[in-house]
Amino acid sequence: MLGLVFLNSVMTLKLRSYQRKQNLAMIKTELRNKYPERLFNYIEEKSKREDMWLLIGTNVVVLTMIVGFDRFGVFEETDDTIKANKEKIKKGIGIFI
Repeated sequence: MLGLVFLNSVMTLKLRSYQRKQNLAMIKTELRNKYPERLFNYIEEKSKREDMWLLIGTNVVVLTMIVGFDRFGVFEETDDTIKANKEKIKKGIGIFI
């Protein structure tokens, strides 16, 4: 009786080993065929996310700088600054003429 139990255990282990090898071979084949596509899709999605966060971060920094400068009146133009800028442009153009 113990011999039959032992034989049954050995046969079960051999069958499981065979099934495991077959499953691993199938997984390796599938990974070999589809992994580059999955990897490409993963890299593409990751780069899109990184680009989005970089764009959002850059825009936040620029908007913060603009708001900060605007609070101090850096971008305000009066008639005097407009005239001064026109004179600078005329002098710059005068060099080339």
